[in-house]
Amino acid sequence: WSRSLKVEELPHEWMFTALAHSRKDIVLKGDPDMSWNEVHPRFGTPLHSIGAAGICLKVEGHPTYDWTLESAACIKDLFSLFEFALQRGADPNVVCPRTCTGSIKFVVKDIYDLEEPVA
Repeated sequence: WSRSLKVEELPHEWMFTALAHSRKDIVLKGDPDMSWNEVHPRFGTPLHSIGAAGICLKVEGHPTYDWTLESAACIKDLFSLFEFALQRGADPNVVCPRTCTGSIKFVVKDIYDLEEPVA
């Protein structure tokens, strides 16, 4: 029995995927020797990639809303990923080319829904 392995499309494809899925554990342990201003054809730069698979947060406590514990932990992880990328040299001024096909989706359950293209 054999299983075919997926070949990486880019040298750091796994890192962009981990950033997109907000996998802080994988990103911090992986910490590859890479250009943190490299542009991925779908996700854009590493900074654009953070959370690109979708960020869905929840609030509770109507009428004075507050983040749920899970959402507060997610926000903390997102901040950690941004901080990590910036410490590694990611430049927030790098612009993605229009050829980048990804988008950022941010949802606050039952309150707010936004999807914007990366490029």
